[in-house]
Amino acid sequence: MQHLIVFEVGSQQLALKAEIVVEIIRAVEVTLLPDLELPFMGVINYRGSVVSVIRVGSLLGFKVVAPTVNEQMIIVGDSAGSSQICLLVDQVVAFAVADEIQSLAELGSAGIQTRFTTELAKLNTSLLPIFAVDSLLGRVGEVTPPEFRLHSNSSGIKAVL
Repeated sequence: MQHLIVFEVGSQQLALKAEIVVEIIRAVEVTLLPDLELPFMGVINYRGSVVSVIRVGSLLGFKVVAPTVNEQMIIVGDSAGSSQICLLVDQVVAFAVADEIQSLAELGSAGIQTRFTTELAKLNTSLLPIFAVDSLLGRVGEVTPPEFRLHSNSSGIKAVL
């Protein structure tokens, strides 16, 4: 059994594995950076650290809409705790326990290739795509705009502009 955080983006429901979720917060003001292109929105000050904000809907190709009061931010991190990003989603809708998780290849969907979904969670009779945030966390330097790179040092400074 795998614990999941279920969230909505546009009309799509996706899930994150709960073990990578650091915190779910109400959307806060994002500091915009010059010449930033979607899906990047900018950065936030999260508990003293500068964290990149990614609008998940834009990343997945959904039409950009005006921010709403229901939007939430999901702070996710890698298992080592060295990288964090903030995912802006329409809303977190549930906490769930998957009966089983399988890769798309295991399900006989070898011809299907997506950049941000490699696994599906089986919940009763439905399937829920698991957002592969590790594809972002593993490449923070690549997905972060060139003028903003995340770094970590002994003094706790996490960003260099």
